[in-house]
Amino acid sequence: MTELHIPEVDDDSDTLGAALAYARAGWYVLPVDQATKHAGSVLGKGWPSKSSRDPEQIIAWFAGTDDALALHVGRSGAIVFDVDRPEALPSLMVAALGVVPGPFQSTREGDERRGHYFYAAPPGRVLGNRLGGLGKGWGEVRGKNGIVVVAPSTHEKKSEGGRYHWVRTGSLPLLPQPVAAELPDAGDSADAATDGEVRAFLDRHTARERPELLHGVLTQVATALATGESRHGIALRATAGAMREAAAGLYPALEAATALLEAFTRAMATSRDGSERTLTWAQARGEFMGILAWAVAQVHAADLAAVRADVDTRLAPGDALAGLIAPQDRTAEPPPFGGDTFLPEVAKSQVDDPLGAAEAARERTSWWPRGLGSIVTGVEEEPPPAVLARLDGARLFYARKVNALLGESESGKTWVALLAVVQTLAEGGTVVYLDFEDTASGIVGRARALGIPDDVIVSRLSYIGPDEVLHAAASEDLREHLAAVRPALIVLDGWNAAMTLLGLNLESNTDATRFAQMLLKPLAATGAAVVAIDHVPKNKENRGKGGIGAQAKRAMLTGCAITVEVAEPFGRGMTGRLRLHVDKDRAGHVRAVSAEAKFAGTAILESDANTGKVTVSIRPPDMGTRTEREQDRRAPLMEAICGYLQGNPQAPQNEIYRNVEGRQSDVKEALEELVRGEYVVRRKAGQAYLHTVVRLYSPLAALAGMSGLPVSVPSGHGGHGAEKPAQKSDTTVSARFGTRLGHGSDPQSNRVPPPPFRGADTVDGEDERDPSDLIAPTPWILVGGERVDPRTGELLDTEGAT
Repeated sequence: MTELHIPEVDDDSDTLGAALAYARAGWYVLPVDQATKHAGSVLGKGWPSKSSRDPEQIIAWFAGTDDALALHVGRSGAIVFDVDRPEALPSLMVAALGVVPGPFQSTREGDERRGHYFYAAPPGRVLGNRLGGLGKGWGEVRGKNGIVVVAPSTHEKKSEGGRYHWVRTGSLPLLPQPVAAELPDAGDSADAATDGEVRAFLDRHTARERPELLHGVLTQVATALATGESRHGIALRATAGAMREAAAGLYPALEAATALLEAFTRAMATSRDGSERTLTWAQARGEFMGILAWAVAQVHAADLAAVRADVDTRLAPGDALAGLIAPQDRTAEPPPFGGDTFLPEVAKSQVDDPLGAAEAARERTSWWPRGLGSIVTGVEEEPPPAVLARLDGARLFYARKVNALLGESESGKTWVALLAVVQTLAEGGTVVYLDFEDTASGIVGRARALGIPDDVIVSRLSYIGPDEVLHAAASEDLREHLAAVRPALIVLDGWNAAMTLLGLNLESNTDATRFAQMLLKPLAATGAAVVAIDHVPKNKENRGKGGIGAQAKRAMLTGCAITVEVAEPFGRGMTGRLRLHVDKDRAGHVRAVSAEAKFAGTAILESDANTGKVTVSIRPPDMGTRTEREQDRRAPLMEAICGYLQGNPQAPQNEIYRNVEGRQSDVKEALEELVRGEYVVRRKAGQAYLHTVVRLYSPLAALAGMSGLPVSVPSGHGGHGAEKPAQKSDTTVSARFGTRLGHGSDPQSNRVPPPPFRGADTVDGEDERDPSDLIAPTPWILVGGERVDPRTGELLDTEGAT
């Protein structure tokens, strides 16, 4: 099923097209009268069980009509806050909803805070429409029995500024717990159950104390059909009774539902008297799914002890079907679900005997053909990436698929994965971290460095560190936990280590396929985005596509694989840059937002030397790290820092931040640029990092095609970066600018080598030389073939210029 979200719907879209788009996004929709907005104004009594996601039903409702379009909130698994007076919102809601903003539809021009705020309902709870502990006077809650009219419908108060306009769209985050705790659960009602409730019911009730009784149910269905009774009514009563008996443990709910589905689809295929409506198999299946949702909802009010005590009498041979269950409200007309998968696809056989449905009750294996109707109609679409967002909003990893981060050891792969963790948690999701390489304390330490609060780490980040094979008990533990937390993201850190733990050969294509079937595919089947972290060979000449080992590893990736390469290393107190390249993207969404379909962006990792706090972001390809605008902004700061250090040698960075005027982030970036460009030497002294200017920076240097700055060569920083990349060749350096041949210089390349200091995370991190020994006369640069003093712009003698 598609993750519940708000699609992009323009205010001037046609209502039919919008209704189909909402249905594809997971919403049950229904038509309502524009003037009244009453839920039953078009569908009438029993409307809660009539909302639909079936494309054919939606077309029948909206084609050629001017009805407004409404979303059935509760049945779709959502909760909506209809805010009429934003200024009266309780502080609890303002704080919680501000931290985790969901989709928002504005309902008034000129007041961008008034409107509908959308969230996913908490797992295992069904919220009603009562305000609970959230106070009064600000608006209303739309829960299980609630609807919300949405764009492109015309607002009934358009003349007064009323409108329906989406300000924010996208996936619905989980309702923040502090707000959820104030809302009461919905009371018992005859509404249809949500998809999640139906799935949970079918999964939960599997006992089979009296499985032979299911045959009796089908016998009475056949008898009732022969008398000419309403086929829909028969299905309603029989399914409600069967679900109660399944809840009482008499036979499995899934088997009963599947058998009744087959009987119903056959019954609806023909007209018994020539005047009855007929339905295609897909239409009949959709209608039955609505019946099943209604039937499951009735179980909550059932006395299961009475059901068990009375079962023998009620199912005695010859009893009428009406005696099977207690009287119910028969006005409900449950609608189709359209494309749901919690019942197996069953054969559309034309067997005359409805009892043949009992044979169809068994669940089909994966070797049985699956229905393609939901894909063809667009109800089930190939989803776009949903996890790991760049700064421009584009996302790089797919839900329900196996994705990968590939790179050398200490290339920053884990930091990129943790960015996905941070974003998922911020959106209200849960994360499972399946770790085969690190420790719990190591991951928690990095999570804290990234600013994840401790309470979020404890409540929504699950850490699993296996040290035994995936035997039956272990498999059950993992399955049970995943079913309980329903993660949006699963990180598998250490693909090779995981295979080794399970006794599989990394070089074997057979074992790689077995690993995917054993672990990767079941993880993706939970609906989460699975991100596996894998290593690549150190030797680039022997490096092909994918990670170390068998090629089948790459073949098992169903989402997007991204390689991580260090552009500038990262450590404490440093800014690192990682280049992200697309290695594989089966669906093509990521390549579509990548430069030349390959370069996905640059990960920027920034660390505060004093606090240890880390920020990570991904800039898209069109947001380069050395744009002219950035350089123009940094240039005066770089000059100011050099001037300050001339009078204050060996100054610590905090002193520089305090005394150089400008935003601290800009000053920090300018200082890092000076260090990378060899204008400033940094060395460690105790817990501090001292800075000394060795060459003065001048903006004139940048006029030489950005080549007046010494070439930016990484200086061997350690930490979680990687090995030092190779320096640029002499042809790209000395041909554009030169420096005075001085201390440690290379006469052949005419380039001063970088000082050999190491970063904060190395063993000692100190430069053994005295910075005063490095101070040399101001270098010259080449501009138009002539030597120029970068401080004054004065032309120097041309002797020796090359």
